Amino acid sequence: MLFASAGFLFVFLPLFLLIYALSPDKGKCAVILIGSIAFYVIANLNAPFSILVLWLTVLFHFFAGMALSRWHDRILLVLFLAVDVMAFFSLRLLCNQMLPQYYFTFPVGASLYLLMGASYLIEHYRDPSLRSDDLAQAALYLTFFPIMLAGPLIRFRDFAGYMKNLSCQMGNVARGMRLLTVGLIKTMAVAAVLTEAYDNILQYSDMQVNVWIGSISLVMMYLIVFFIFSGYSDMGVGICIMLGIPLHRDYRNPLQATSPMAYLKGFFASFYAFVEAYVMEPLARLEKLPMKLRRALGLTVYLLLLTLWFRVDARTVPIALPLLIAILLEELTPIGSFIRNRRLGKLIGWIFTFLLTSLFWTVQQLGSYGNLFEYIRNLLEATGSYQSLYTYATSIGFDFIIVAVIALSILMPLSHSGNTLAAHAPAKLQTLADAVISVILLTLFVMTLVYFMPQFPQYAVEPYSYFVI
Repeated sequence: MLFASAGFLFVFLPLFLLIYALSPDKGKCAVILIGSIAFYVIANLNAPFSILVLWLTVLFHFFAGMALSRWHDRILLVLFLAVDVMAFFSLRLLCNQMLPQYYFTFPVGASLYLLMGASYLIEHYRDPSLRSDDLAQAALYLTFFPIMLAGPLIRFRDFAGYMKNLSCQMGNVARGMRLLTVGLIKTMAVAAVLTEAYDNILQYSDMQVNVWIGSISLVMMYLIVFFIFSGYSDMGVGICIMLGIPLHRDYRNPLQATSPMAYLKGFFASFYAFVEAYVMEPLARLEKLPMKLRRALGLTVYLLLLTLWFRVDARTVPIALPLLIAILLEELTPIGSFIRNRRLGKLIGWIFTFLLTSLFWTVQQLGSYGNLFEYIRNLLEATGSYQSLYTYATSIGFDFIIVAVIALSILMPLSHSGNTLAAHAPAKLQTLADAVISVILLTLFVMTLVYFMPQFPQYAVEPYSYFVI
């Protein structure tokens, strides 16, 4: 049971919101904690190992936070953070490479709650006045289910403030439900269809598909990554808004980015802010190092963490290296100024960013640059006829038409800031425009439930099926 499953949408979420709305303000934190535990247990009934890992993580960070509040020792903080890092790498390596034959899979949400655990430790080290003897608060923070799948990341200090002002208002419920709808459409009606088409291209790259369809696969991967992650993130933010937690959307128009750095900042905004607060700012205070070197180190750590989010093996560094070089050139040379300030520079920057990030995500999918070169060679040598291309296009053409309509219907009603176009309409037409957009989204929501979810059930319950990791 995950966000895009029928059990969550029609049973768990309505029941949870009903109990939350009826509970007194002082009891809302308890409702969220119980709901988060129930969500994680139900979602992992077939993977008890994941439940064990989560609760060991909660207990470790609770006692570590108490120790940091009491002794305020930097060496102790580094030691605890090292345990976090080792736990992440160990889980990735064990579950992805050593134990798949025993059906041990990487725990859902582990990448997020281990990072949030680091925030829990750092905040208690920085501010010993924070309450550290509340196991329920630590568990609530690390098990908070709306952000379990794709963020956004919330720093512990901010989370503690949100928990003091919980509410359930109809306006927030309506706005949150709307964003939840947009996220579901992105996930099931766009990403799922594109992923199926992309998998077909990979499967037949050496037989029936030529370089033209192979080029289209780059566009597909570029869109798949955005729609799947932003879809699940929008659903999580929507649920938070319904709970009275004023989070912002985490994916801020990365498709329009004119530079690799702008793309990454817009792709997972809270992750960049997280690394900036806990890595880049401390590095910036190391005045013995040159400023550009400090900046380069911070960006390197950021990109490596982002890459490790998806893959942990010996190929991680080579996969990230071209993107890292491009970002360093942008940030530390006049190239960045040219891209930001010249119209031609913006156009060149957008094309370069599209190609580079598309290849980055494609390599993440294929596993290595060797596999990428082999894939490109097959496409260049393929002799797919127009008849075979027509057959391929016909087999998925209807889905592509629907996807195009859905993508436009989602992107057009949303402005660059995430608000609807209705907010920019004349005052007299705002209500009408808002109603029209709501009807469009409702129609697409029904279409997603009726048409797409039965066709792609694996993506409704296994979000990581979108990627072979």
